[in-house]
Amino acid sequence: MALYHDLGESIIGDLVTGNHRFADISKEEKRKKESTAINALSKESGLSEIYDLWQEMEEQKTPEAITVKDFDVIDMLLQAFEYIQKYPKAERLEKFMENNESDVKTDLGKRLVAEIKSAQEEFLRENV
Repeated sequence: MALYHDLGESIIGDLVTGNHRFADISKEEKRKKESTAINALSKESGLSEIYDLWQEMEEQKTPEAITVKDFDVIDMLLQAFEYIQKYPKAERLEKFMENNESDVKTDLGKRLVAEIKSAQEEFLRENV
């Protein structure tokens, strides 16, 4: 499921969505583009499960989909933390992390987010 989810981004690009100055497009437009790309890939390959699993991830109705989404967000947060370590005065990355951590739903995901946040706070105390 995680792999199929990222296939859409590999076709259309990992576009930033939201209501901020760094957004490329709306969430709805990104979803339409990904759906079209995944549907085409699914048909071309003859593997209907590609689209089915992508759709399951988008709907967020199964424990598996929720867990995969959590780890997709955690991956972004870890990447943002790496950027913060490289560019400690980049305030917008801290805001990015704050804005996305609330998307994590599972208990394990929340514990991991707390660990990342703690490491970030410690790093900033020692390096800024």
